[in-house]
Amino acid sequence: MPRSLLDGVAEPPELTRALGRLAAYGLLTPHHDTATISVHRLVQAVARTPDPEDPHRRPALVEAARDQATARLLAAAPPTWHDPARWPLWRVLLPHIEALADHTSPGTDTVVTAHLLNRTGLYLKSQGAVSRATRYYQRALAGLTKVLGAGHPATLGP
Repeated sequence: MPRSLLDGVAEPPELTRALGRLAAYGLLTPHHDTATISVHRLVQAVARTPDPEDPHRRPALVEAARDQATARLLAAAPPTWHDPARWPLWRVLLPHIEALADHTSPGTDTVVTAHLLNRTGLYLKSQGAVSRATRYYQRALAGLTKVLGAGHPATLGP
């Protein structure tokens, strides 16, 4: 994932120390040449699985982390999908947006999730991936309908 997605999570020295510790334990791998980090798949699975007995993975904490990740992805996603200069960033973010959609229940979707999925659908449609885009559009619509109601302008609008 792009290292920049972690900007603002903690003060830079603190974040660097934390990433260094995680790397030392083999839980993630920094790729300095591409400014990305890879998180071990087992760590990914454990991090998104709530455990009421684990003080670091209580359901409310996992939910808050999911919401923060969703907000960071939306903030990082280009506001336009038809500008070829933005497509490389879309290609970097898309696997993370797909993982979010695949590993979360539509019942947990928020307005932020819906906006992220809708914007992703617009990008995918512009790339000719209409069936994938449709899946995101449908989930975004369902999320907005659930949270805001069928008659809300955000639900009805583009």
